[in-house]
Amino acid sequence: MSELFHRHTGRSIKAYMVEYRLQRSLLALQFPDYSIKRVALECGFSDALYFSRAFKQRFGMSPEAYRKNKM
Repeated sequence: MSELFHRHTGRSIKAYMVEYRLQRSLLALQFPDYSIKRVALECGFSDALYFSRAFKQRFGMSPEAYRKNKM
């Protein structure tokens, strides 16, 4: 299944899921009363630090900076 998924999407299941969760987090960050930890947990990340690092790597800024930029 993993090989078939990679053939059709060009990425691994894990990479796809991380991207999906990061995209979901963009919406959750629009709620200012949600802590970064809560956003991470609601988007499927069990570790807020890992979430913040993955977010910064993908979007070039921390979740907090993104939130401030968008508000």
